[in-house]
Amino acid sequence: ISRDAVCAALKERNVGSSVHFIPLHRHTYYKEHVVGKEEFPVAESIADRMLSLPLFPSMTDEDVLYVSACMNDIICS
Repeated sequence: ISRDAVCAALKERNVGSSVHFIPLHRHTYYKEHVVGKEEFPVAESIADRMLSLPLFPSMTDEDVLYVSACMNDIICS
């Protein structure tokens, strides 16, 4: 299942998600002046699959269980 499909399925369940990891070599300066993506195959692979799930101090145990159950349902179905 793709990251975008997981994000969409989480959104349907009212669980926010986002992409926060952008490899350094994808930032404008580095793209233009320093390196190319072929030099970082692992970072490239991870960047297209990584997803940030809700994480904040006021999350209750029930919130954590709900997000976990949603993820389990999405990736195991």
